[in-house]
Amino acid sequence: MVSIAHPTVNARLARQLYVRARRQGGLQKTVGTAICRCPTGAVEWRDSNAGERLDTVREILDKLKKELEEFEYEFRVELPREIKTAVAMGDLRENAEYHAALERQAFVRARIRQLRERLGALSAISLDQVPRDRAGIGSRLQLLDLDTDEEITYQLVFPEVADLEQGLLSIASPIGKALVGLKEGDDVKIKIPSGARNFEVLGLKTMHEKD
Repeated sequence: MVSIAHPTVNARLARQLYVRARRQGGLQKTVGTAICRCPTGAVEWRDSNAGERLDTVREILDKLKKELEEFEYEFRVELPREIKTAVAMGDLRENAEYHAALERQAFVRARIRQLRERLGALSAISLDQVPRDRAGIGSRLQLLDLDTDEEITYQLVFPEVADLEQGLLSIASPIGKALVGLKEGDDVKIKIPSGARNFEVLGLKTMHEKD
């Protein structure tokens, strides 16, 4: 994001000058940084992503395995007990507890199947296949919204750990899919339900690069 250290500085003008310099090759490639205008008029760069870490496939697998174990226990132990208790109440046609337990059982069965499929897919991923020179899973992109002239930073992550408020964008989302494969300097037009958004990739850091 743009940070202004002096109230008289025109943020929009500073952004335009910055983008023009970037396009003309007048600034060194910099990723995960923020630009600010100091009272002296000098421009300095500050790392805005210090201490951030990438959620690895192993961490996601552990999370999904734990969730799978919890659902399997519920399916094997808790739900049969609840159904047995509900059946003992008699008159199953109007037995709310019985029908609720059956609905829960169907949901848990479907979720277990989804988790097993997801675990299988993630286990087959090789991090060596993640690109080093363009956006892919784990990449952090510094984008310029060409319509609003605002700067946005996203990190492409698996859906399981997506959190837009933290800048963690699901690679399976419409914007995430459109960003995959882009390089620094690329422009992209992304169609979303609310319309279209136009971005320029100002900076790119892949998961292979250290902070």
